[in-house]
Amino acid sequence: MRVRSFKAWKTLWGLGAQLPLPDSNEEDGYRNMNERIQAFSWAKEVATGRGLLAYCNDVEEVAVMAVQLFSKAKEGDPSSEETRWDIQEVGRFDGRGRHIKEDAVDITDPDYVPHGSAFSLKWSPWFNDQGKRVAILAYLAKNHVGFRKITIVGNWERGHPPHIEVEKADMAAICMFLSTDAYIEWEDLIVYDGGKPVVRGVVADPFNVKPFQVSFVGDAEELAGAHYTWECSTTYSKEDEIVSSNPVSGLLIHDQGITHTGSVPYYSIARLSATSRNQDWFQTNLPDSEASVPKWATRIRKQTTRLVARAVALEGLDSDSDDSEDDLMDEDTTQLQVPESRYRIWGMVQSPGGGTTAVLVSRYSTLHPERRALCKLMFSRRDEERGEDDAVTLSKPLTTEGQVWEWMYGNAPEVLGTTATRKISPELNNSLLREQFRDVAASQHCVFCDAALRLEEEEAKCENGHLFGKLSTQPLYGRSC
Repeated sequence: MRVRSFKAWKTLWGLGAQLPLPDSNEEDGYRNMNERIQAFSWAKEVATGRGLLAYCNDVEEVAVMAVQLFSKAKEGDPSSEETRWDIQEVGRFDGRGRHIKEDAVDITDPDYVPHGSAFSLKWSPWFNDQGKRVAILAYLAKNHVGFRKITIVGNWERGHPPHIEVEKADMAAICMFLSTDAYIEWEDLIVYDGGKPVVRGVVADPFNVKPFQVSFVGDAEELAGAHYTWECSTTYSKEDEIVSSNPVSGLLIHDQGITHTGSVPYYSIARLSATSRNQDWFQTNLPDSEASVPKWATRIRKQTTRLVARAVALEGLDSDSDDSEDDLMDEDTTQLQVPESRYRIWGMVQSPGGGTTAVLVSRYSTLHPERRALCKLMFSRRDEERGEDDAVTLSKPLTTEGQVWEWMYGNAPEVLGTTATRKISPELNNSLLREQFRDVAASQHCVFCDAALRLEEEEAKCENGHLFGKLSTQPLYGRSC
């Protein structure tokens, strides 16, 4: 039996129950956290070494933390530097929503409805507004979706505390039925509706998917006060909205170069259970020109719809009598067929550039009982799904790691300086200055053996294998490689 542990892990900093948090106001310089974190979410990239983190604790408070990594001169030795983490709480608000006047708060009450999700927090993309950076933090509470504005005022200098403003009230809110493990996701794109910047998203309750959009500008909506869920008819889901009893376990929003100005963003969902009796476990609202079935979905569908004869399925099982075995052989196997496998889909993600998707799944046999099932990752390339051979053009800036991933697995172009074989750009190689000296360069000879040089893209090589690098400003060869 394999044992996994965290002995090899090194804790840089931590938030949560009984984990130390630096605090200059304490005598020892830190304080122990006494919070149980239920959900957390990182904001979109702020700057190098700086970021914002939001988490929700067990009493449904949402805290916003500023985290940064910077170098500082050592005390007593100014010539050397040391790297430090700085973690500060910059804001905290009540994340219980508006449905706090509930009678059935005890789990033993027949009218009690559970709620809560590990995916209840999500940051919108940043919007620059008059020297400020604004993001909207969406949070899920009991049958409530709240939107709280978070603002970075001025420039956040590395190594200095930031000026963060957390609004005292939600700028918008939605009352809707939310079961456990609900999802919320933003589109990583800001669009303009009537001249106002808005950001769109979807929320899964988690059986149905509903879109929403929120504006960055304008006055906050006048929200209703605390009330019961029966007052806004959100205690239970509406019968006409129940489209599936198979909960959503994976949610993706497609925002990589797909032009769309409607109120509903393009998204794909994966549901928890994939069997031979349900075909709604993968769905998308992409247009026909962009829609494609991932390779992993095709494989899962093939495995779940594969049928075997019932007599073959029961082979190997103990039988009480020989007569029962004879009866099985006499049955019409062409009519008595059973599915062989079923799948559980635990999560779905996509790469930064959208070139690949992956799911975490576990396969189960429907024929014999199993003690456990192994989980595995299944991948799919978007260009293979659509039958495209040309390199995919990235529509948004990515980190070097993101570009390399898309190049390796998403059929994206090479990454200059990392994977590209050409160190000199085609524009520089075909410049007018190079054209003027091309004949001169071709007449050069090797300084070691006087053999003729053969010109290549980045270097010149003689017949005896001596290499010479090209100068970046002219096609003459003055140094040996």
